[in-house]
Formats: sequence, structure tokens, C-alpha cells
Amino acid sequence: MKRFYYWIVTAIMVFGILPMSAQEDQKIQFTVNVPNPEAVSCTLNGEPYELVKGANKFDVAQYTNLYFTGVSPWRLTGITDKMGTAPSGFYGDSWYLTVFESMQDEVFTLSLINLDEFRTSTFTINVDDPSLVVAVLGGYYTTLDLQKGENIIKFDPAKENFLTINPSNNVPLYSVKINGTEVAANDNTYYVEITDDCVIDIVAILPDEEHIVNFSYSEEAEGSISILVNDNPVTDFNGKSVAVKLGDKLTINGNTSEYSFTEVKVNNETVSFNSSYSFAVMKDSEVFIDAHPYGNIKVTLIIPNPELISIYNGYAYGDPLPMKQGENEIELSEINSIISWTIDNMAILNSVMLNGEAIPSYYSSYTLHDGDVLTFDITEKVFDKKAIVWIDNTKGKACSSYMELSSTTDHTSRPTFENGYNILSFYEQMNPFSLSWYGYSEENPNISQTGKAYLNGTLLKPMYEGSTSYYVELADNDVLKLFMDSDPVECKVAFDIAEGIETEVIKDIVTVVENPTEGFDCFAGTQVKISGNNIKVSVNGEALTGEPGEDGISIYSFAVEASDTAVAVTGASSSVSTVDEENNDDVYNMQGMKVGKASQMNDFTPGIYIVNGKKKVIR
Repeated sequence: MKRFYYWIVTAIMVFGILPMSAQEDQKIQFTVNVPNPEAVSCTLNGEPYELVKGANKFDVAQYTNLYFTGVSPWRLTGITDKMGTAPSGFYGDSWYLTVFESMQDEVFTLSLINLDEFRTSTFTINVDDPSLVVAVLGGYYTTLDLQKGENIIKFDPAKENFLTINPSNNVPLYSVKINGTEVAANDNTYYVEITDDCVIDIVAILPDEEHIVNFSYSEEAEGSISILVNDNPVTDFNGKSVAVKLGDKLTINGNTSEYSFTEVKVNNETVSFNSSYSFAVMKDSEVFIDAHPYGNIKVTLIIPNPELISIYNGYAYGDPLPMKQGENEIELSEINSIISWTIDNMAILNSVMLNGEAIPSYYSSYTLHDGDVLTFDITEKVFDKKAIVWIDNTKGKACSSYMELSSTTDHTSRPTFENGYNILSFYEQMNPFSLSWYGYSEENPNISQTGKAYLNGTLLKPMYEGSTSYYVELADNDVLKLFMDSDPVECKVAFDIAEGIETEVIKDIVTVVENPTEGFDCFAGTQVKISGNNIKVSVNGEALTGEPGEDGISIYSFAVEASDTAVAVTGASSSVSTVDEENNDDVYNMQGMKVGKASQMNDFTPGIYIVNGKKKVIR
């Protein structure tokens, strides 16, 4: 995060948004300890800066740039701050330092080694023209300063045990030998393992000699190429051979608009050839071209339900090809043998098989060859499942602006949700779902609210600590509850159902309560629906008004609001429970408040009361 902050601030400064005066006024003091100033080169904003031995005190503007590097034979091996931690910006033998406010009073210490103390062995390089050669000693990756003729090179046998040699101008070297043995080049790079007293001979200057490159072709390939020598077209090329100087670059260009190229060989080695290939001619050479003029190919597409897929020749533009159910044999031009496809929004592409082998699911096109068989497995989307998504957004922020629940496998599914209950229709292949939201505290907008998510009453763990991002696997009739800016209120719901009463209790729209007399725990705001024939329902002593359902069923609904909720279900014609009217015991409601005497209970509102420590039900 700090690096990102520094980058932003630097960009602001570069583009002039931060006033220059503010930059100049802000000075940063820090120290760099240098054990040997002669061993280190330093620049400050690109200008040489003279170091002293020991503590070098810097008092510079923020965003000043410093550069430190070792001076041969010394090498900078590391930097530590006052906590012993390595700062950023150290690469190889160099330290790039941009000054920031966080470096105030920091102390950095440089570590150095003298490579001459470790370079106890020597080897010899003989070279005819060092300007044509780049030689890098491995280990510490030191570029050698070669002179014409003999060069005695000191090296560390424990670490610097190889040498890489390249031409400086991309023109091949004539030869590289170690102890008289020729070293083969790999793409103009020579890798040489060095030992004590070995001798490396480099001949960089190419002799003035000519070589012949011969060309041969498959039956229909002649006329399919043109050539360049040192990037200049050969206009009089007869297609058979060409004479070039040693080291010349020969480029073969294929006429890919009219020919299909199967193989290109150079000196009997197959090369990677898309439309051209270049190589340096170091001897008489042979080139073989296998190509033929474009023709047509025949392929088969197997489609179970063509109404769910569109097939195109080439990429998905223009009109699709006519397709029928089952096998479709089509003819394609070899120059455009790409088949692409798009899937209807109500379809699922389960797999695509090429000649019995699956191709990656992210492909939407493929280049076919003669005889290929492409098989599609497509099914129609059936939204046969539903889940309940309940949102508690108590401070009234717009959910659609802050929250998203979308399928990670079908990105067409990003429904908009409202505060409260929402029904999400889906099918199995849409799992897993990606859930995320962002909220803030209205009392303090600088404090983010993480909130909580529950699946069927179980608290979900976010993708990482403190985030509001989740992966959710949903099943049919699952209930997902999201508390975006408040903690849930836990409630207990108890039922008193009169004997002989048959009723169905459903919470959260889809969850059937199997044994309502045992009660259940839930969160405040949970919707409960009670249905039955010829019943009455009261909640905490308050009678509910029912709605008529089918077959004489009455339906009562309420939202759980109290931490302790008592539900009484009685028959519609039931009378008041038998109470001894002569009894003067005190009567209390479920909240523990005294409401009268037992002799007065016939006049009470239906509900559950406590008399002499026992529950009494008024129906």
C-alpha cells in the first residue's frame, strides 16, 4: 500500500498537481553510512555526489533521486535500514533511492566486497576486434572491458564460472573456441564454462567469402516465397539458389495470402515459420519449403439443438451458417478455416469436443483442418431453483449501488436487490455465486462497515479477513441474509398450539418449520407465515388478522421483532380457558408486567398470561 501511495504522490508531482513550493519546503533528513567512499559511485538527481567515509548526512527535498553503485573491483552487495531491513530499489549492484517523508531520520548502511580478494584464478581471452564483442562474466555479471589481442581475466572460481559472449551488432561472430575446441552458438549467444588457465579465442571479423543457399520445394510449393538479404529484397531471385556473403542475414518471406505452409527446413532442421524466417548464412546452406495453394477442407459439426447456438465461418460477424440438428458437413476455404460460435442467452455450453478431445471452455473459436469433427454439448437454462436473499440495510442506502450477487460461471446473472426479502431464481450451473458489497458509517464516513452474511443461519467467512467478499454455493430454498451496516438481533419464537389444531409454519418464505411447538431461533425481521383451517393466531397477546387461502385455509403472517416472541394458535370457535373467577391471584403478561386479577381474565385480550407461576391461555 505504501508503494502505491508513493507512486500516486510521485505522479502528482510529475504532472504538476502538487505545488512545487510545497515540495521544496519539505526537507527530509537521513543518513547513509559508507564504509569506503572510493568504492561507491553516487549521483543526486543525475549529478555526481561526493561521499565521505562513515556517516553521510542528507538534507534534501522530498522526491529527490539518488543512485549508488559499486566501483570496480568493488561491488555493492546490500543495504539495510536502522531496523536491519533491506529497503526497496536495490537491483544487482545498484541502489535506486527516491526520497519520501517516511525516510525522515532513517539510517541506511551500505555493504561492499572487493572482488579482487575472491578472484584467485585467471583465464585468457584472445580477440581480433573487441568492438564487435560483448563478453559478460557470470556470477556477478560483470561486463568485461576487452582489448585487442590477449586479455588476462581474473575470476572467482567459486562463483564466476561461466562466460557469455555475443556480437555487439547482431552480425554473427566467425568463431569462438575454448582450448582449441569450437563452441556452438545458440541464437548468436555463446555460453562458455571457464576453468583456471583456460584460453578462449574469439574471431569476430568475418572472412570475405561467398556461400550458396539452395532452395528445394514440395510438389506445389515453387513460387510461394520471396527472399531478402540484409533486409534488402532480392529482385532477381530465380527460386533455386542465391549467393551471399558470409554472415549475411537471409530472410524467407512466405506468400501466406495464396499458400498454406506445412513445413520449412533450414539445413535439414525444421524451423518455426508463420510467414517469415531469418538466419545468418555461415556456410553453404539448404532450404526446403513444403507448401501448397489454398484449397477447401471438409469438416463436420455435431449440434444437438441448433436453435441455442450460432455458428460462423471466421469470427462472429455477419450472418451465421445454416445448421440442422445432428451432423452438419460443411466445406471451408483453407485460407479461412476458423469456426466461431455464440451461445443463446438461455443456453449452457457444457463442452466442445474436437475429434473426441475437449477444448478449453473459454474458447469461442477454433481453426479446423480437413476431416475434423467438432461436437457441441448444449442444454437450455432451466431456472428450477430459488433462494431467498434478505438484506438488512437499516440506514437506507441504495442496495444496488453498494451490493452485488452474481454468478461466477454465468455473468449474465447480476440481479438487482431491494431492502428486505428478494427471490433469486437460478440453476445449478450458476454456482458458485460471488457476493460483495461496500458500506460506510453515516456517523463517520471514514469508517468502513464490514457487516455480516449468514447462509441458513450459519455465519459465512469472507474471502479474506475484514472484507465483504464471499463465494457462496446456493442450493434450492436456501436463505441468505446480509447485514450491511448493523449487527443481527437474535430472537426466540415460542408456539402454543391448541390441542387438535393442524397448522403449517413457514419462515423466510421457503423454510418449513417441522416442529413448531419446539420453537426456533431467528433474527429480527424474519417473516413467519402460519396457515391452517379454522384457526386464530395471536403474537405476544395481539390478535392477527388472517388472509383467506385455498380450501378454507386461513393464512397469518408477521415479522419477528421482539427478542422473545410468543405465538398462540387456537381454533376459531374456542372459548376462554377455564379460570376460577373467585381466584384473586395476580396475572402477568409475558413481559412480566402485572395486568390484573385472575377473576378478570375473561375480559383480557387473547394471549398467554402467567397466573401463580403457571401459563394460562386466553383464546
